[in-house]
Amino acid sequence: MTILSNKLSSSPYELRYQLAGFFLTLSILFAGSHVYASEICFTLFLILCLSKFKFNPLVAVIGLSCLCLYTLFSIGSDRTLNEMVFVILLLVLPCLGLTPNSLNIDSLIKGITVGLLISTTYALFLLAMQVIFPMIAQYLELCLYGVERSVNSCGIPPYTIGGFPLQRLYGFASEPSTYGRTHVVLLALVMSNPRVKLSSVFIVIQIIGILATISITAMALLVVMFIVMSLKREKYNYGSKKLSSRKKWTIGISIAAILMGLFITVDGIFDAVFSRTYDRIVDLFLGEDTSAFKRSTATWSPVLSFFTNGSISEVLFGMGVNQYLLFLEGFSTFTIVDGTLVEFAGQPGSILSILLGGYGLVSVVGFLAMLFLLDRYRLTVVACCVFGFLVFHTSALSFSTLALIYVVGVNRASIPNVK
Repeated sequence: MTILSNKLSSSPYELRYQLAGFFLTLSILFAGSHVYASEICFTLFLILCLSKFKFNPLVAVIGLSCLCLYTLFSIGSDRTLNEMVFVILLLVLPCLGLTPNSLNIDSLIKGITVGLLISTTYALFLLAMQVIFPMIAQYLELCLYGVERSVNSCGIPPYTIGGFPLQRLYGFASEPSTYGRTHVVLLALVMSNPRVKLSSVFIVIQIIGILATISITAMALLVVMFIVMSLKREKYNYGSKKLSSRKKWTIGISIAAILMGLFITVDGIFDAVFSRTYDRIVDLFLGEDTSAFKRSTATWSPVLSFFTNGSISEVLFGMGVNQYLLFLEGFSTFTIVDGTLVEFAGQPGSILSILLGGYGLVSVVGFLAMLFLLDRYRLTVVACCVFGFLVFHTSALSFSTLALIYVVGVNRASIPNVK
């Protein structure tokens, strides 16, 4: 069985949009790169699709109105050029949607599937090398993320749990959770397309890769994806037919067999994974998981404080991203772990929280309203996964945030008749 059920076309016209889909995938995966890899890939995507953009007047009314208000109330402030350029792109790009041409859209989807496959293949290969030949693995890393990833910007040290070094999968991304959330969002997109076919092998590989990140947020988003697909009866990626019960069982049994094989053959991995997942979930409900605390209370408490104590102008139009980051550096939150008081200061926050503090309610509500319009008021599985990405992911000023606009846009053009 081939991993991809569709053959890539050799037509220059289709290859152009397949390449655009590939760059769109990389733009999200490279979020936070200090060499502007995300920005370069997103710009290439825009150039390749330039002739297929269509102005959406209804979306433009919201975006341009919010932009005018934001600009008016920013006169005399110390907003940086980068901030102004980013908010312009944030509120203008949703107005330029992709034309719902099935040939263009299906080519984009095929390019995204290729990007997902290359990303997963590299990530699994790198993970295997880190486990078997760790000294060689460091030369296979893409050193794109500076000291934010590790001391030498290459590689993420494993968790040592009970003496077992637990490596996590991350591939091209800056961290495992970024890889996992990106693949969930894009997997939801390609599985929602009613025309482009995927094999069971492809879906199994993608899910295994997401699970190998051992990221609670990525796995939770994966569960949300399947729940929303089930509730909304989204069409899966087998032509006009939904994913059959037989294929569901094939995928489920394959994943279970792979995991069981790993747990049986690799001594200590089950206890390490169990501790990293189940124990963390228990700590989460007990309020003792520091990672969950940072992504929830430590992220949103500053937002609440900002809205409570800030001026009306700051609440509506923000204080500027740089000023808000300075505000975060001086903001502390506390939690108790194993009876010890732990302080968190300078928490970077998520995309959505930083946009709220930096650009205010008007810009963020306008942006979300435009995404809702692009989604045709349906709250599709893709839109739900994109919202989850915005809530949990950092790197607010990365072009990966802008790339999510076109993930929703491609989904809109891909299934225009699905309610």
